Amino acid sequence: MAASTTRTELQQFATPARNPVLHTMWNIVRTPVGAISLAIIILLVLVAAFGPWIAPYPFTKSSIDTYQGPSTAHWLGTDNLGRDTLSRLIQGARVSIYAGFLTVTFGTLLGAIIGLVSGFAGGTTDLIMQRFVDAIQAIPALMMTIAIIAVIGPSTTNAVLAIAVFISASNSRVVRGAVFSVKENVYIEAAEVIGASPIRRMVRHVLPNVMPVILILISAGFGSAILIEGALSFLGLATQLPDVSWGIILRDGRIFMEEQPWMAFAAGSAIALAVLAFNLLGDVIRDVLDPRLRGSR
Repeated sequence: MAASTTRTELQQFATPARNPVLHTMWNIVRTPVGAISLAIIILLVLVAAFGPWIAPYPFTKSSIDTYQGPSTAHWLGTDNLGRDTLSRLIQGARVSIYAGFLTVTFGTLLGAIIGLVSGFAGGTTDLIMQRFVDAIQAIPALMMTIAIIAVIGPSTTNAVLAIAVFISASNSRVVRGAVFSVKENVYIEAAEVIGASPIRRMVRHVLPNVMPVILILISAGFGSAILIEGALSFLGLATQLPDVSWGIILRDGRIFMEEQPWMAFAAGSAIALAVLAFNLLGDVIRDVLDPRLRGSR
């Protein structure tokens, strides 16, 4: 009876179990930078998802209203063919989200696998895998992407695959470093002592402890993918007409920068805002998930 009473009294003071996902989301949202960044990203995703329905005009529709400045009919003006800049900007958001999602999916997944296996196996396996990574990183990212696209042809999907190759190499280095620090912990040795296989130790014990690093890489990878895709589209090596991306709008607006600056300004602002939002969100996620940085701001 006394033991039951003691257990009941202790339960009154026990802290209720918290959902780790909801708790992390709350810590992100309650910071001003995290809340604003997340709101911008959600808005960008919604614009990309419902673009065809919210765009005021078809993005390929031409008219006689060429070189029109911002007005009630065309909020961001028109280009040299009379196409609505806002509608083209909305379509460009769809391309950017598509490029960012595929790039992060392939680049982060491949980089995480390479870094996890390389860091956990060590020895000859790590040496061989990292020499391939060194060879990829020895070439500037933009030059490597241009070389790959020159071989397989320019398109949005090909540009995504080319960007993913470089991102996977850089991500593997980060994940590998995190694996090195995690696999030296006592609980990894304990799992080995009780007979856990290497794959089980790697997937069950090492991977969950490097997931915060992978999440940070995902948020930062989105911004890098949008920026590189915009640069490649600006050079004519990614998205091809009649489709449109922010890089194409920026390239077309560059010619008329002095007389009609709204074209280039709209696309440049969209790229800058999207990249900044993803990078700031990555910083907040790092601060929330890394216990060494909690309370440092």
